[in-house]
Amino acid sequence: MITQAHAAIKSINDFTEQMNHFPGYFSFYYDNENGKIYLKVDKLKQQFLLQQSLPYGVGSNDIGLDRGQLGNTHLVQFERFGDKVMLRAINTYYRANTTNKAEQKSIKEAFASSILAGFKVVAQNPQAVLITLLIY
Repeated sequence: MITQAHAAIKSINDFTEQMNHFPGYFSFYYDNENGKIYLKVDKLKQQFLLQQSLPYGVGSNDIGLDRGQLGNTHLVQFERFGDKVMLRAINTYYRANTTNKAEQKSIKEAFASSILAGFKVVAQNPQAVLITLLIY
């Protein structure tokens, strides 16, 4: 839902008019002029898997940073807070497998989720927001 505070932000169509569009689970736009990548987030508070990897290594090394190495996998979701979008990692390691509400609450409080990244909303429409993902 767009509030008055968010109304001043440009529409996604207007903002991305001169950019290259790449459709996908999360579509993104490339701004050739400024060397920026913008991600269209149309799945707020919907969980998905995030797989980290190292596409390039650092040559022959003893620290284990080898090309193609897979990193952590997280269950994550995007959440909007005003003119910001946060990428939250959901706690999947500690659970209360019970119907006892007090036990469920204690696990939620003791083993919190984590914010992995924060992004500024640069454009929006009623169903989605556009965030700056990468700057070259």
